[in-house]
Amino acid sequence: MLFLATLLAVVVVSISLSLLNLKRIAPIFYAVAIILNLVGIYFSFAHEESRNVFLMISRLGLVGTAFLVVVMYIGALPTKGIIKKLLRIRGELSILGVLFMLNHFAYYIVKIIQGMDNWSKLAPKALTINLFVSVLSLWAWALCIPLFITSFRAVRNKMNGKRWKALQRYAYFFYIIVYVHIIFAFINKPNFYSYHVEVIIYSAVFMLYICLRLLKYMRQKNALPAMKGLAGAVTFICILGFAGGVTLLETGHADYVVQEARRQEELKRQEEELKRQQEELQRQMAERDKEEEASPTEDAEEYYLNDGSFIGKAPGYNGEVQLKVDIKRDRILNIETVQNPDDAEYVRQAQSLLTNIMLNNGTESVDVVSGATVTSIAFIKATEDAINQAVKE
Repeated sequence: MLFLATLLAVVVVSISLSLLNLKRIAPIFYAVAIILNLVGIYFSFAHEESRNVFLMISRLGLVGTAFLVVVMYIGALPTKGIIKKLLRIRGELSILGVLFMLNHFAYYIVKIIQGMDNWSKLAPKALTINLFVSVLSLWAWALCIPLFITSFRAVRNKMNGKRWKALQRYAYFFYIIVYVHIIFAFINKPNFYSYHVEVIIYSAVFMLYICLRLLKYMRQKNALPAMKGLAGAVTFICILGFAGGVTLLETGHADYVVQEARRQEELKRQEEELKRQQEELQRQMAERDKEEEASPTEDAEEYYLNDGSFIGKAPGYNGEVQLKVDIKRDRILNIETVQNPDDAEYVRQAQSLLTNIMLNNGTESVDVVSGATVTSIAFIKATEDAINQAVKE
């Protein structure tokens, strides 16, 4: 919904700019766009956890994306009325679109570079999607840069007309890559179905553009009457595919809501059970300590593990999981999370597993938590890694 609101605002701004002599004052708007993005870059890194609406719009590049959508539709709609006026400033609007994407590119390219050390520690699925999204982003910018440069009239006027038009056709590939990049960025989120509205909006914008661009192409080639059936079939397939996609998303979202409600209830029950188990574990530990204090003649060499705290590591979904495991007299006294970049919801679900490991004094008979499989496996492997470190030579 945030993108839709931004798009509507940018459409109004674009129409307003078409009524002005934008070509003369374009450098002023370029400077404003650059300044706003520099400010956005600063606040994006200074307040990374902030959910401020304006900061999110800047960080996600929604203004730039909206300007590029306007540019897309200017080329797909019939050239008359307000579209004819917008067509005159299409180059300037595309330049503004790229400039307003700078914060998005700068923020996430830094995040990609910073996170490269952890890529080898990601789960295979997360690693594959992250690589795909990152490659699509770099590919999009590789196409965007020459399109951006040749949008300046000073550069365009020095180029051969046919060569310039041939280069601008790469914009279609750019649009496709951007759309796929956006969809896979949503897929990479653990709660994908909660973003179903955003996915539907982006898909609707892209599918409608394809239909309009196809119809305009046929009109330009005078092929519309002869290929009316084909155009209708393609449009019908697009509409049918979009409707099917929306149905699947809505169905998935409905299931997600139901499952989420059940999950929250189950989590509440697990937390209560976890509290009871921890109390029982503490009671057992206290009794064991009393027994051992009453019979202190046991030789330390009889124990298999060294006493102490050991940091166990294992790959989680979003990076390396680290647990501190406290061991005394071959007994796991406590397990604490030192580092866990996985989604907080999954960490919360898998938390009961740690208590089960302590109760069983090991991982052998402990099952993974349904719905948090990757995090559970990471907990088990990290605990085993800590225990292996404690083994006496």
